[in-house]
Amino acid sequence: MLKQVRVAIGLGVILSLGSALFLWIKPQGIGRVPEENARNVAHFEPLPRGAMRAAAFSIHAYERDTQAYLSQVVPGRAFQVQSPRPGLASIQAVSSLVPTVRALGNVELAVSCPAGAPVTFTSVGLGRFPNERTSITVAAGDGGVARTLFRATRGTVGRAIVLVASPLASGQVRFYVEIKAETDAGSRGDRLKKGNRQ
Repeated sequence: MLKQVRVAIGLGVILSLGSALFLWIKPQGIGRVPEENARNVAHFEPLPRGAMRAAAFSIHAYERDTQAYLSQVVPGRAFQVQSPRPGLASIQAVSSLVPTVRALGNVELAVSCPAGAPVTFTSVGLGRFPNERTSITVAAGDGGVARTLFRATRGTVGRAIVLVASPLASGQVRFYVEIKAETDAGSRGDRLKKGNRQ
């Protein structure tokens, strides 16, 4: 009998704890998707964070003062793209997607998009563009090609990823710039050649 009473008391405690836990969990919203999360799930877009954010593009502001827009350094513009739809141009690589450049050298990166459209090239932490920054925005020429030079600055080795996009086109281009560093053997060979000339 005593054993049965202990079992009954134990079950009562467990049920009480379970009910209390249920009442605590329910107000927290566990088991349901918050409204803002539901919207994000329904309209998911891979948006940049922090320093990679960019203000919404305004075609009117761009046409009113094109140079002011182009002079701004905003890496996050490389994520501003339009959804594909009939009649909308998509951005395409014109130069090699996997160019090779020696350390401290330059290589041209080029894409096709609507003539006059702003195009942003953003390097993920390596190298520099003509503005001495890791991101630059240029306007596509009359032929519908936007181009810039990527420089493998000192210490830039391995592979540099450059993201390219335009708010007036769909898609994003990714260049994988292979940077070849001079080997120690090659450097010693150059020094020996110079010594022989002397």
